[in-house]
Amino acid sequence: MDSFDYDERDKHKRIHASFVEKLDGIDRDNLHKDGGSEKLFFLIYNWLVTHIVSIDRIMIAKMNGEYDDAVGIETIHKQTGIVIENAYQLAARIMNTDLQTSSTTDDYHKKIIMHDVSKSTERLINLMELADSRVQVSGCSNFQLKRLGEIRHALTKSADSLAETAAKKIIQFCGDILSGKQGIPLGIGDVLRRQTGRVASLAAVIGGLDAMSATAKTAAFEANKVAAKVMEIELGSAASLRNLDIAEE
Repeated sequence: MDSFDYDERDKHKRIHASFVEKLDGIDRDNLHKDGGSEKLFFLIYNWLVTHIVSIDRIMIAKMNGEYDDAVGIETIHKQTGIVIENAYQLAARIMNTDLQTSSTTDDYHKKIIMHDVSKSTERLINLMELADSRVQVSGCSNFQLKRLGEIRHALTKSADSLAETAAKKIIQFCGDILSGKQGIPLGIGDVLRRQTGRVASLAAVIGGLDAMSATAKTAAFEANKVAAKVMEIELGSAASLRNLDIAEE
């Protein structure tokens, strides 16, 4: 960047520094926990599509004196439009699937539909992060801004429902343990950390706990409360086992 008269040098360097900071913020020793591997994957995927394919290629074209401003901007906007359109279509699919959930009385079928909604919502979250990154770099049209607003509305509704469902599953599972209906499964602490982390991630998509619906917010608070109790019991059990000096025997 310093080798030629580059008009975007300072901005470009700040983007690089921000990427390195995000990369350093990932716990590489625990990638299997709290969706760490997925976060790393989409961080790098986003960097490849948003930065290397667009910004770096423009920089190289400018360095070689081959950059056509009109063509470069048109290419970036076209790529951004593709990302937004893919997100829009996925959001429409999620909303249609939600309607199927409310109209079916078959619990097994409803479970399959909810699993599909969950996976699709996670994909949509990643697509929206990618779209937001591209819009911050190159902007978008008013039509695309309108579509992004519609996508966020669908995403918020779906994420709120998924967060409430996930929280209630935690509450039921931990309730069975705390009531003595079932014992403490091996590694339950890691499982609960992943599940409560997922609820927190969905809440972040909505805009935080205060932005959630009343029922989802209540469920999220209760889920964290009972999960903490179970993890405390698990920790106490582990301490008791260590006192037996099993390793020496």
